Amino acid sequence: MTAAEKVDYIDLSPIFKNHQNLYAEDGIHLKADFHPFFLDHIKKHSTFDEEDA
Repeated sequence: MTAAEKVDYIDLSPIFKNHQNLYAEDGIHLKADFHPFFLDHIKKHSTFDEEDA
């Protein structure tokens, strides 16, 4: 489906598994400290080229 729509799919499950200590007290939301891990993961697995922005 992603190929047909010409969009990337990035599996985020590894960062959720590897950083469970960054969940908020409610166990659902994430703490602000999680965002750098999220951004790094997306950068590593994205085909986005900053020159295209």
